[in-house]
Amino acid sequence: KTGESVGVGGAVLNGDTMTVTNSYFHENKAGNYGGAIANALTTSGSAEDTSNTLTINSSVFDNNIATNGGGAIYNAGSTDVNVTNRLFVNGSVFKNNKADGASSIGGAIYNSVPTSPGGNVSVATINGATFTGNVAATAGGAIANSGKMKIYNSNFDANGTDGNITTNVGGAIRNYHSGITSNRDATLLVSNSTFTDNVAKSFGGAVYNASVAGEDHKSVATVENSVMIGNTTTSGTAVSGGAIYGG
Repeated sequence: KTGESVGVGGAVLNGDTMTVTNSYFHENKAGNYGGAIANALTTSGSAEDTSNTLTINSSVFDNNIATNGGGAIYNAGSTDVNVTNRLFVNGSVFKNNKADGASSIGGAIYNSVPTSPGGNVSVATINGATFTGNVAATAGGAIANSGKMKIYNSNFDANGTDGNITTNVGGAIRNYHSGITSNRDATLLVSNSTFTDNVAKSFGGAVYNASVAGEDHKSVATVENSVMIGNTTTSGTAVSGGAIYGG
């Protein structure tokens, strides 16, 4: 599948329930978020809780680009407190995806917060995925999370640089509570996963976890039963966190 959008979702914009299986997304582009797919129901018009769900099974995302974030997939925070955008990724491959704008985040996936206070954060679960060669200019070479995310049994290899761009923080993953627009903690669980040869320019060659100073809500990351090999930062400072940075 190849497509282009000046807004969100270069190939697909989902606002309901969608399952994608055994599919290939190549060289899709978005001028804003979600180079291949945007999962982005912003309001339901209902007082009842609504889940907008995107499920990805056994698919490949290759060389997709978004200017601002989520080179392959954007899972949006909702401005409606009754709406939760949910993303499930199973057994899929993300390679050489890019968020290339000056302040871009999440080279492959951006799991975001609302754009205004009082909304709801996005929720993502990733199992058995492979992330290779993804890059974002600012943060999260493979993944940027500001919502709720769980990652199981996944591999992150050589994310954070493509020879032209080097991700500033979080060569593989950035977990960051982004201030007043979110009334929830940014939570990240990584379990039984492997990180090899990921690179960041300043902090967190593999994983970067940080909060906005003075905010009530925080960034909370747990990494368990996982392997870190050869992850680096290029800053050369003693506190840069070659594998993991928490600050």
